[in-house]
Amino acid sequence: SGLLPAKPVKTGERWTAATEAVSELTGVDPIQTGGLNCTLADLKSSENVDVARITFAGSVTGPSELGPCRQTIDGHFLFNLDQELITHLVLNGRTEILDSKGQVDGQLEGRYEVRRHPAIDDPGLSDTALKGLNLKPNSENTALLFDEKNLGIRFLYSRNWELAAANKGIVQ
Repeated sequence: SGLLPAKPVKTGERWTAATEAVSELTGVDPIQTGGLNCTLADLKSSENVDVARITFAGSVTGPSELGPCRQTIDGHFLFNLDQELITHLVLNGRTEILDSKGQVDGQLEGRYEVRRHPAIDDPGLSDTALKGLNLKPNSENTALLFDEKNLGIRFLYSRNWELAAANKGIVQ
């Protein structure tokens, strides 16, 4: 991830996030001015999991799907050091939509929070439950089922139904 440091850092050290990551996070592309600074805030161990808390803050300007804008964001994320993945993200953002003279024409503010955790073990997906099943993709195990009991409708399509229909002239 471009939000992670390119080399090992100690608690309290800062680095600049990669432009591509900032663009992906903000929707500003290309970034004309600004950037995002990250800091390794602390390291924690809980439930036998080592986690790094990384804070970030900054402001960027450039074109987005809303037009010319300036985005100011701050937040933090937790990075599981063992699994090497982000498990929690909190982002506060403010978007100022700019007119042709660079003056604020409108604004949006928001907060985004997402948590990521392993799914609960499903006994239907255990090695024992899957033993003897054909797990290589074929027309039977990749079919798409639409079953609407209230309407009395049930459709079963092979995975390549659009391609098959197009070849028959059904889908244009």
